[in-house]
Amino acid sequence: MNDEQKYSYQQRIILIISAIASIWLTLIFYPGVLYSDSFARWDLALKTLHSCGGINKFTILPSLWMALTYFLTQNFAAFSVLQSFLFFYSSLRLIAIMGNFKTKWIWMPLILFISFPLFQAYSVYHESSIGTVIGINFLLIVSSCARKRFQEINAAKLSYCFLVYLLIFSTIFGFRQNTIIILPAVIFIVLKTSSSKKILITQALALVISLIFVYSLPDLFLKFKDIQKGQETNIAMAWETAEIIHRTHDPKYEHCLDYLGNSPNATMNSLPNIEEDIWLSLFNSNALSIFKVQIPEVSQHIQSDYFRIISDHPKAFLENKIYNSVRMLGFYKPLAFYEFDENRWNSLPSYGCRLTELRHKGFKRVWKLMRRLAIIRTPYLMFILGILMVYAGKRYLKENVRYLNTTLGLALLYYLGFLLVTERFEFRYFFPSFYLISVILIVLLTKTFESQSRYFKFTKENSNV
Repeated sequence: MNDEQKYSYQQRIILIISAIASIWLTLIFYPGVLYSDSFARWDLALKTLHSCGGINKFTILPSLWMALTYFLTQNFAAFSVLQSFLFFYSSLRLIAIMGNFKTKWIWMPLILFISFPLFQAYSVYHESSIGTVIGINFLLIVSSCARKRFQEINAAKLSYCFLVYLLIFSTIFGFRQNTIIILPAVIFIVLKTSSSKKILITQALALVISLIFVYSLPDLFLKFKDIQKGQETNIAMAWETAEIIHRTHDPKYEHCLDYLGNSPNATMNSLPNIEEDIWLSLFNSNALSIFKVQIPEVSQHIQSDYFRIISDHPKAFLENKIYNSVRMLGFYKPLAFYEFDENRWNSLPSYGCRLTELRHKGFKRVWKLMRRLAIIRTPYLMFILGILMVYAGKRYLKENVRYLNTTLGLALLYYLGFLLVTERFEFRYFFPSFYLISVILIVLLTKTFESQSRYFKFTKENSNV
């Protein structure tokens, strides 16, 4: 089987498996795995179709995709099918490209990936990290064949190239905006894979326009729909301000956040929960109000308090940043596995969900996996494993070792964005980095078995001579 036949065969297999898996998993988890942010995104999606008003602190691109799928199908599960298909198709294509497996060995990585309970559930998880993963996958896939595909340059090819990269870049940076941290890696990939100056200019133009689209258009869209833009950075600043107050016990700041609360002593009432794994623990009936923190009118006040306490206590601020960064890497304990509920707030039936035994078992498998394999939720151990695998992979992937370096680099850079913010101690924020390291592991595991089978075959043939 020549390379063209091998590619065609693998392409058909991956398409069929991805389609079957996406439909089957949507039916199991119907209409998908939803949590608090998912409801807010769906609320925005429905408002774009039917009404206006309200407040939104999330990126709008996921909601626009949700709105499109709902408009076309009038079904919430359509988004799950689309996302799951793109997740599996892009993942399996990337694995096949990275490994460059012989035809009979392509089944091993496909089975390993598609049978992993976490990937099954996350493929239908209405969470923005999944869109980011899909965007990164397609960037690596398209870049792997860019030189070959865009050798002959004409207007049609340039237009196609522009549209493909515009969609990819918008997906990478539009689903979760702190992915801007991986921009240097994206630029590096583009520079290394461009086949000509014209293609490079086209890619650069697509990148610039996508960034303008991602960071400017949402404000215009929300203003047009009369929806207030919530300030998510307010939450991070309020969190860090409360942490520094907790660390310093400065009487000057005992009531500095009360205007964001539901009681006269809201600031002090929030401090006992400061060590919890999720920032939402600060926002409860007796402490700070999550709704008051988000509104744009308090942004200037929150920023003023934030920078004032940093100015008064720079040492405490630095100690707090270091402590949280170490905590986010899992040195103290593994990351929390929150926001993965069967029926969050008992709201799923309103989305057409049926709480079946099959669905319950799907959730149970994932929870069991996450409890037993704590390394999955321990970022520093996963990064060490990734570095060791890339080093070992030079033996088995001599021609494709650049994919290992690029993939690990993206995993490290992506999580760096959260280390800088330091108020997210949940696994879902680490998932894209974990996913990229897992892809490396699956590729190398399969290549090891493939290499060993060649060795045993060679040994057997020599022994028969």
